[in-house]
Amino acid sequence: MGKEWSITDVSKGARTVEDIVRCSKKPKSNKTRFNCNREPVFSSVPISKVIPDTLHLFLRIMDQLVYQLTYYLQHQDNIVRVNPNIDLQMCTNLMRFHKFVKTIGIYDWTYEVKDSKIQARSFTGPEHRRILANIDLDFLIPGHPKLTQMKQIWGDFRWLVGQFNCTLSTNEIDQFQKAAKAWVSLYSQVFLAKDITPYMHVLAYHLPEVMRLYGNPTYFCQQGLEKLNDMVTKWYFRSTNFRSSSLLQVMQKQHRLRMLEDKCSRTKRWQVTCSSCNKQDGHNKRTCSDL
Repeated sequence: MGKEWSITDVSKGARTVEDIVRCSKKPKSNKTRFNCNREPVFSSVPISKVIPDTLHLFLRIMDQLVYQLTYYLQHQDNIVRVNPNIDLQMCTNLMRFHKFVKTIGIYDWTYEVKDSKIQARSFTGPEHRRILANIDLDFLIPGHPKLTQMKQIWGDFRWLVGQFNCTLSTNEIDQFQKAAKAWVSLYSQVFLAKDITPYMHVLAYHLPEVMRLYGNPTYFCQQGLEKLNDMVTKWYFRSTNFRSSSLLQVMQKQHRLRMLEDKCSRTKRWQVTCSSCNKQDGHNKRTCSDL
């Protein structure tokens, strides 16, 4: 963590779009290719305008934290090669995490044996936030040799995530970057250096730089676009597609929804008052039971 990296300063490893295009055309054996495998999709957008998405940053790092936790629990149960007929209820350490997940309200998550591996679905964003807020390492890994450091990793990451939605001053951004670098350094000490992912690198170096350049990074969050993508996918696969163009059909449906948002809000249901008993339960004088 001693070396500095930047997306704007060439002396700190910054590259332009032209540099990436040039490197991507070099042979794979060339060390100066710097893992630039393809040309940028949008070559007109400079690298300094590419904003890391804080939602995916949070999700992918949480995936790693949960993976490291469950990997340790699986190792404690001496699960090296999984037998297809294994009874997971006998894996007391692994089931401890499953019990924890149930206690925080995630009921549709469970382990399963598939292709001789213990697998489970990925957690969603709200589920990851619930795990981060309620994690109890004293219950999950009471005998971990680095329990104190593990608590610090989870606690410090919770603090870092809390700063994503804040508009920080210059001094606060410096403090954030210092804490992020210390967090990545501690992570590499508790686990392995090869476990450091590109998302952690972005957290320590590029996210603070984006904060200095453009302010709060959540202003550029594409969560709304992700939601629209999920909706469009459902529309496409659930519709009959009788018309010639499914793309046109999807765009027309989205347009109709936008037109209806402001003009066609739901109104209060009209109530019928009985002139005999003055009750508003949907009957009138002719059907009144009090007569």
